[in-house]
Amino acid sequence: MNHMIQIGEVLKKMRQEKHISQEKLARDISINPTSLSKLERNICEPSLETIFLIASGLDMKASEFVKKIEENLEMIRKHE
Repeated sequence: MNHMIQIGEVLKKMRQEKHISQEKLARDISINPTSLSKLERNICEPSLETIFLIASGLDMKASEFVKKIEENLEMIRKHE
């Protein structure tokens, strides 16, 4: 499993845990809702700027968001 898949899975999970719709998060961070959907479905990868925007929209630091992605990837690797 690659990192791109982890970004989409973690983004969706974190967004849902905070009870934020795709539309609201997209509006809050000034990106197109379709772009956010594509990120969650792993159709595209976020830029570094977008990672910072997403983290801000989720009320966390970019480093915390990246750490969640790394933790998820490690968990999956342990179960392979």
